[in-house]
Amino acid sequence: MSDDFAWLTEHSRENYEKYAGKWIAVLDAEVVGVGDTAVEAADRAESEHPSGDYILEKVERDVDVIYACLRMAQRADPPLRRTARSLRIGGDQGPK
Repeated sequence: MSDDFAWLTEHSRENYEKYAGKWIAVLDAEVVGVGDTAVEAADRAESEHPSGDYILEKVERDVDVIYACLRMAQRADPPLRRTARSLRIGGDQGPK
């Protein structure tokens, strides 16, 4: 599961572009469920992976929220600093 957290950080840009405003379920570095609510995403993940230990994340529309999450991830997992520093969504938005 900790690899899924790293995957979410490393793929924040793609996830934002595809799933902004949605909930996603991630298992083994793959989006296995998408929905407007956490329950919908979990239901979709459960239907394909009933015994999976997936994680749920809300992909916010607001870019600043993504950067705030990346800053928190940096503190929790120092190897993610490189990814967080290199991530830019929509040009020059967010802290450097």
